[in-house]
Amino acid sequence: MKRTVKRILSCILAAASVSAFAAFPALADYTEGAYDIERVNETYDEGNTTNDIDNTPALQVGGTGAIDDRTYIFRFPSTGGNSTMMTNDFFLSFDFSFDAVDGTVPGVFGIDRYDDNNKNSKTGPKFTYNEGQIRTETGNNKYAELGAVSPDVWYTIEMEGKMVVSDAAVEFRLYGYEDGEKKLITSEEKLNLRQFYAGAGNGSPNLMYAANVSIDNVKFVSEYPDEVRISSASAELEAGQALTLDYEMYRQDKLVTKHPVQWSVYDETDTSEITDGSVTVNENGVLRADIHAEEQTVTVRATTNASEKGELTGTYTVNVKPVSTENEPFDKITISGPSEVKAGTSTTYSFTAEKLGADVTDSLEEGDVVWSVYTADDLYKNNNRYITAENGVLAVGENVVAQDIIIRASTASGAVYASYPVSIDFADSKTETVLGYSACEDDKTGFERVESWDGSYAIKTGGEAVQAITSTRDTWYTLTSLDIKFGGENSGFTLRKGTDKTNPCIRMHNGQLAVQKGSSDWDHYIDIDTETWYHMEVLYSNTQKNASMTIAPYNADGTLGETKCIYEINTRNCEPYDALQIEPNTTVDNIAVVTPKADKFELSAASTNMFAGSTNQITATASRNGLPILEYTNIEWSVLDSDELPIIDGSVSISGTGLLSADAMAKEQAVTVVASEGDVIGKAVINIQSSDIFTVTNLGVNEDKTKIVRMYVEKNFYYNDSVTFIIAIYGPEGELKGVSMRSGYGDSYNIGENEVTFDFTLPADFDPSTDTISTFVWTSL
Repeated sequence: MKRTVKRILSCILAAASVSAFAAFPALADYTEGAYDIERVNETYDEGNTTNDIDNTPALQVGGTGAIDDRTYIFRFPSTGGNSTMMTNDFFLSFDFSFDAVDGTVPGVFGIDRYDDNNKNSKTGPKFTYNEGQIRTETGNNKYAELGAVSPDVWYTIEMEGKMVVSDAAVEFRLYGYEDGEKKLITSEEKLNLRQFYAGAGNGSPNLMYAANVSIDNVKFVSEYPDEVRISSASAELEAGQALTLDYEMYRQDKLVTKHPVQWSVYDETDTSEITDGSVTVNENGVLRADIHAEEQTVTVRATTNASEKGELTGTYTVNVKPVSTENEPFDKITISGPSEVKAGTSTTYSFTAEKLGADVTDSLEEGDVVWSVYTADDLYKNNNRYITAENGVLAVGENVVAQDIIIRASTASGAVYASYPVSIDFADSKTETVLGYSACEDDKTGFERVESWDGSYAIKTGGEAVQAITSTRDTWYTLTSLDIKFGGENSGFTLRKGTDKTNPCIRMHNGQLAVQKGSSDWDHYIDIDTETWYHMEVLYSNTQKNASMTIAPYNADGTLGETKCIYEINTRNCEPYDALQIEPNTTVDNIAVVTPKADKFELSAASTNMFAGSTNQITATASRNGLPILEYTNIEWSVLDSDELPIIDGSVSISGTGLLSADAMAKEQAVTVVASEGDVIGKAVINIQSSDIFTVTNLGVNEDKTKIVRMYVEKNFYYNDSVTFIIAIYGPEGELKGVSMRSGYGDSYNIGENEVTFDFTLPADFDPSTDTISTFVWTSL
């Protein structure tokens, strides 16, 4: 009975939608490409309802659409996790009907993502019915209408494109049927992709779900290119030189995803591969001709295996032109020397040169051999002022970021040269653990190569955010340093957890350096000049929930201007950090991520004074370039006497946590507490005072030096009870030779210096060289 009611209702409401068909021309159905792979083709032949389009069985599903109350139409892979199915070009089509249920139309279907732990994590396009329209969700409780539909009427949706990747876009087409003929109701060139928008860091979508709708004829196709088109700035290549090739991929004459290729070079007829080294092409599409290469035409191939249906190859023809070396001082040169060097060092390289097979090394004159530095791909001269090669000496500055370079020795004309790869490691003075780095000299997808402040190359983003580097994750602290040139509003960078979570978001906003706390919530700090290069460092810890940063402008001579420290910046999601994302219109260079070491310790104590027999907690505040590192643990503690020598008698000691202890017999003194790590040292002076109420400081004798007549005493703090002062004389064997005492009450003496009168005649046999005079103070405490 329910189906009868639905069919009657559909006939009444369908008329309201017919007028919409006439507004759009019919589009061609999906046309299969030669390399396309069909992944899903579900017709529900055992379905529980009927598809009114073709009068075949279809699937009617219930549920609310909640994560645990929906039907999954397909999932790639079945266990969830990242999938390339919708980040690669795809075509998805299906028939559907929004079913009326008890007077409402609660149906929903869409694209989502399941993590590999089988939990729903991110939301893609989501479709629902509302007041005669199919709509898509554009945000929380925000929607965009797509076209007129009616409950219990069957329609077809087609979606074609790709999600998440930087050039993501999905075309949406909605079709209805009039007298059995498929007609376009509406189309959207760029469907709202929710959390799978272009450049999103939310993982990749991998499933389709539905609830309270009828579904049929679900088809999912992976679309692959059917043509590779190779391009270059020239179709000619001189011997001894290089030519860079690039490529694009097309499907049915439409630009599609650029899949990886394998490069190779063949003869003019494209039948025999050239393997003698005269003409070569590397994995990056750089074609090179040996200096002795003869005139010839070669065919360069770019081959992809993107589709399971087989290889696809594009070709490009290049004419190789010979070069005469008759007037060159040599026609072959070989470089020798270390292949690995350290920043902060200078290294000498040698060469041997030949002409027509004869060694001419010793006959070359000054200027015959020119040394230079090139980028690792050996295509661009590297003019970094801190990496130079002169007369065979490679000099690398102390602060140069690790990178690969090419040393080139050539004739003055540059026609004949040798290239020698060298890897530069961080300087020995850089003792921090490196988690990730990039000198930004090589070509990176999504970046443009531009000149940097130091004469080298930097990388610049266009209109999309691009991940610059990934790094080993350290959940304690990381220090990210980079050189940056802000290009305008919202340029900057973000510390991310992979592609999932956003941590500190550092931007140029309203002309100032700012940190984005939310979609429209900002903290602003200093003015930014878009013509100036800056050096920035960001100290970040998700476990300490702490972040701070420095910024300093570069002067024209490469020195840094005043450094500004900015503390306690917003950490957004405060997740672990392992990926640095560069925002649109931003230029960066010399990136390094390290586990920081303190470069300064500042010591503080509960008190700078303490009594013998007590303890005093000393705290070391660690910092790196002015930024505090909380709960720093790599500290070695020690305590020195007033001469800054170790105290070895154990009377004063310090624990591994900075707890200073002085035993009851410790003498009154100033000690120096030292916190150190390597050559980084922090010091604090602590005064240890006697814990006694009275301290004997000296004794006085008469003019004949036969009597002790006075005891000098300091009273350290308030005391009003009985006190006895004692002087005892001992012989060389410890025998008592004499003793004298004076008794009184504490309130008779002032806090501070006091004199106590004695009349103690020294023993007749007193010998100051062997006998000992000792003093004691007895109190009631």
